[in-house]
Amino acid sequence: MHALAHSSEFAFNTLILGNTDSETRSAFWEHVSKQKPWSNQPCIHAAHASCTLDKLVGCSIHGDGTQMYREDEFFCWSWSSIFASMSGICKDVLLIKYPIAVIPERQMRSQEVRDAAHAKIAELVTWSLRIASNGVGPDVGFRGEAFKEGTQRWNLRGKELSKGFKLCFFCFKADLKARKQMHVFERYYQCNLFCDRCMALQGPNCPEHMDYRNIGPSAAWPLTEIDDAFYRTLDAHSLSPWLQMDGFNLGCIAYDWMHNVFLGTARDLVASGIFVLISSGRFGPPTDDMDEILCRVQRSMHRTCAANGMRLPSKPHLTVANLRADEGYAEMGTRFKASHIRLLVRWLARETQIFADANQNDCVVNVLAACAYNLQRACELVEHGSPLLFSEEDSVEASSCIRAHLKAFWWLAYYFFQRRELLFKLRCKSHYLFHTADDIERYRINPAVMHCFGEESFLGKVKSILVSCHGATCTHSFFMRYLLAVSVSLKELKEKENQFE
Repeated sequence: MHALAHSSEFAFNTLILGNTDSETRSAFWEHVSKQKPWSNQPCIHAAHASCTLDKLVGCSIHGDGTQMYREDEFFCWSWSSIFASMSGICKDVLLIKYPIAVIPERQMRSQEVRDAAHAKIAELVTWSLRIASNGVGPDVGFRGEAFKEGTQRWNLRGKELSKGFKLCFFCFKADLKARKQMHVFERYYQCNLFCDRCMALQGPNCPEHMDYRNIGPSAAWPLTEIDDAFYRTLDAHSLSPWLQMDGFNLGCIAYDWMHNVFLGTARDLVASGIFVLISSGRFGPPTDDMDEILCRVQRSMHRTCAANGMRLPSKPHLTVANLRADEGYAEMGTRFKASHIRLLVRWLARETQIFADANQNDCVVNVLAACAYNLQRACELVEHGSPLLFSEEDSVEASSCIRAHLKAFWWLAYYFFQRRELLFKLRCKSHYLFHTADDIERYRINPAVMHCFGEESFLGKVKSILVSCHGATCTHSFFMRYLLAVSVSLKELKEKENQFE
């Protein structure tokens, strides 16, 4: 950040501040400082006392694995500014996402080595953020080593960094697998105790009142919320290595909107919704060849999307295999990406609304329409609402829409389960959305601040660099090539700045 601050004011405003004005940043931090997960953040309190909230830059930390080849995966840690990520001004993710470390999984074969690697990265990032939040160059390095005289780090000792701007930890981003790996959670999606925010259970023998599928009046799991104070009382071996970070709070470990919605409940909703519409006669009389009917659905889908200004990808095709209907519960296959499913949610909401208006006595179709509409409306508020903070009205509406969507989805799941039809599968990802709805209503922070769309694109860029590096020196070669790519992009950005002048 210090290098960008001194390279170009235009680059710093675009790649770090996201062209936000000082009033917007001050109002954001003023609101955040009153919310429980960030109320003990020392750099926010220091900036508030010195009236320099507009000089704070929110830092989100992301971790995830990316597969290079069939059996070769790398784990990548990165950070980014929440202001630049939300602005959408810069489309080149290499310029707004910054790698911290990249380690091959083959070098972390045992769980002990993997945990030690995560702990060491956490220690390094904690030290770095402490320096960046103080805004003053360190006297010694991370390992206590003295700087070589005449080097840039030696010259920065005790001097102001980044022209007075300070980096402040805001949140962690990760999918469910990486979330467990980074924070050593003992409660994760493959366990009976699968939720790190409450005591909800999954499994065939769990008590009914603690079963996450129970959302009725008898459900007890909503009363068992786990907060940061309780989390810190757990055994030391089950605590996150990031606990040492200034301002760490369990509430700062975000549930990813992209993975839990578009690669979670929406995958089941769209696939199951298509089969419900087919069985209800929306796309003409049924035939014995289901692939033929799905082809008919896809043609109708493309016509509708084109008429409403949406560009729907032509592939993958809707087939029984791609909808997993020949294997078990219907769901969109892995070939359907999150951006594709997002468009399909829009299509389904419109299609079910039209069909429900014409079939008001069909209970299933009307519940499906309500389920799709509420999810679509929540997505609209997340994507097109205020980029950082929701208004009071929008936060209440978004959380209400998520809960209404989930309740309708639960009703459909129960209805088809009673008829032994494999539609609308309940997953733990759906349960996590209840916590997302609670967070939106409490804190009014747009979950788009914490989603991983940009990070997934960044991992694609990382992969494109890593696959061209030799396996023996790939980590070192990656950073050399990354710096070269960023240098070229920054040069092009400066040329654009000169054109504007």
